[in-house]
Amino acid sequence: MEITVKEAAQIVGGKIFGNENLKINNVAKIEDAKYGELTFLYHPSFEKFLASTKASVILINDKIKKTRDDITFIEVEQPNFAFQKIIETYFAYEQNLTGISDTAVISDEAKIGENVSIGNNVVISAGCSIGDNSKIFHNNVLMDGVNIGNNCLLFPNITIRENCKVGNNVIIHAGVVIGSDGFGYLNDSERKYVKIPQIGNVNRR
Repeated sequence: MEITVKEAAQIVGGKIFGNENLKINNVAKIEDAKYGELTFLYHPSFEKFLASTKASVILINDKIKKTRDDITFIEVEQPNFAFQKIIETYFAYEQNLTGISDTAVISDEAKIGENVSIGNNVVISAGCSIGDNSKIFHNNVLMDGVNIGNNCLLFPNITIRENCKVGNNVIIHAGVVIGSDGFGYLNDSERKYVKIPQIGNVNRR
């Protein structure tokens, strides 16, 4: 992702001091930032990094002095919240997934809502339902009858077992298994262990 200072300032209602056409290609902490990156400064304890930072653009409030001519400043009321908004709008990982991958395997019996994004190698089985504006990243497996609500975000390598239900506005992080088999066993008269079938599901409203 690459944006201009002008685009960043517009999204947070900031005032630009410097080059509005400068390109921003990443975000970072002020002490770690490099050329082409955006950072923020809002607390006096971090002003010590202003002299040494290699950031190209810094979000500041009106209490921070603009002491370097080689840096473009964007003045806002709350730099930390402005930084968060720019990340969320332009640089968050979930922004990178749009459309439905050709490698996804989607059952004809599945229902897919509006504006759904589905990544590579995703399996969506029969009877599944995916709500509007949800994003399902790469290598996820949804088994029969799984229901995903609206505005959900499923990061890579998730398995959701049969008939589990996930409500609206849910984030599931990478590697999670929902509805995994339990450890129910009986010890019979011959001292053999017999597995009890786990037939329940997970229902997150």
